[in-house]
Amino acid sequence: MKKILILLIIFGLSNIMCEAQKTFKKTVQGSLIYSWFLPWDLDYMFIEKGTWDGFDHTNYKLYHGVDYICQRFVNGDSMDFEYCEDDDPLKAGAYLIQFAENYSGQSISVVLTNNVDKADSTEIKACDYYITGDAGGRLRIHKDPLYKFNTDTQRFEYYPEGKLIGAYEAYIVSNLDNPVEHIIPNGSTGIERLNASAIGNSSFNVQPYNLAGQAVNDSYQGIVIINGKKILR
Repeated sequence: MKKILILLIIFGLSNIMCEAQKTFKKTVQGSLIYSWFLPWDLDYMFIEKGTWDGFDHTNYKLYHGVDYICQRFVNGDSMDFEYCEDDDPLKAGAYLIQFAENYSGQSISVVLTNNVDKADSTEIKACDYYITGDAGGRLRIHKDPLYKFNTDTQRFEYYPEGKLIGAYEAYIVSNLDNPVEHIIPNGSTGIERLNASAIGNSSFNVQPYNLAGQAVNDSYQGIVIINGKKILR
């Protein structure tokens, strides 16, 4: 009886731990903007294995404001996306996100933590337009017309009903009888470019230094200084 009880406790704890985090992967092209729906808070992002800038990398952690930048959906009437500061926690919700150019073709692993309930768009459904996504992280067929984000035109474009929607992708739904053909949210076309604004280097070849001011490579472990910022590797 004790063995059965112990097994049940272990099984229950393992289920809780499994529900505490979830990970999904997206292959991205650098400098393009993507529309993501995060059902849980973002813990961190990393590249499991890849090659760029002439080096092989393994379990390479990405840093907000250095390797990617993003804007968060904040308003359902004017479709505002607000720029996220480097130290802002990325809570569950809808985001426009852009990666550095040298990560083109890389598979990004996105780790989410269940600190809060799953993101829910019902609180803004009274607005003319609202953001939605599949909180379960599954591909599914949607029944209602909505808008899908086009990474080439940097706008949400009308997406007829009965189409397959992507896992962890953010979409716009309209409550209007005659919605517009496309939506350009405030900030989407003016999003700051990583290689020009976030780090101030158009080539994105930023030299890291240790605390002694010595140049180090990507394999260096410890605190490094990149563009004046201290980062722990």
